[in-house]
Amino acid sequence: MADTQEDDLPQATAINSADFLRIVADLAGTPISKVLSRANLKTYLDTLYEPIGGGGTGWQIVTETWTRTGNHTYTVVGDLTTKYKKSAKARYKDGGAFEYGVIYSSVFSSPNTTITLITNTDYAMAAGTITDTAISYQASPQGFPHWFNFAAAPAGFSVVPSGQIYRWNVVGNTIIMNYSESGDGTSNATTFTATGPVLCAATTATILGATVDNSVLLTTPGRVTITTGSAQLTFRKDAANGAWTASGGKRAIVMLTYEF
Repeated sequence: MADTQEDDLPQATAINSADFLRIVADLAGTPISKVLSRANLKTYLDTLYEPIGGGGTGWQIVTETWTRTGNHTYTVVGDLTTKYKKSAKARYKDGGAFEYGVIYSSVFSSPNTTITLITNTDYAMAAGTITDTAISYQASPQGFPHWFNFAAAPAGFSVVPSGQIYRWNVVGNTIIMNYSESGDGTSNATTFTATGPVLCAATTATILGATVDNSVLLTTPGRVTITTGSAQLTFRKDAANGAWTASGGKRAIVMLTYEF
């Protein structure tokens, strides 16, 4: 009977619970043949992606230690800038339930890579030991909140507007920002600025929206601009860059998109 080559053997289309895979371990050292059960294979794969079967959750478990260095900033040992990429999603625990974020930047300076998340007010990454770490490059991994609140800190007021909704979402390297105020603030300046969640990159974005000046809802759209290398939002009461009245009610409602 002729010898049978491994590639001549029947191909399996599934691994049953009683089946074993044959592997060669320590190939670079002292090779040894071993067998691997389906259960042990799943256990190993679950350390990389969770969980195997049922479509997965979209999260890749990472084993390197995250060392917090500030709010929304942490380091990992080694040059891992290609792993912790801009716009990748992050999930971790900081002594409680899962917290989430989106990576703004990763910079290597020997011996560590410093990762900075886009600022939000939902998850502080407070001082403590960070555990249960994972990242995702998928659009919608399980549990990810997508929209995050942030502190816009509007300026040009003696009393800031009420009913603030300042939220951001990320699609690729694009910030989608909802800036909305339902109650007028009291103006004390002819200017109106606020702070976006992250610096603008490579472009200048200008969007029109609804504005209230001197307690009057204007019939012409206002304008908000964010310039390259800045996080400052500059609001104008109209598309012609008109100045605000330094008294009375003032606020803005816009949806802004810009590259980060």
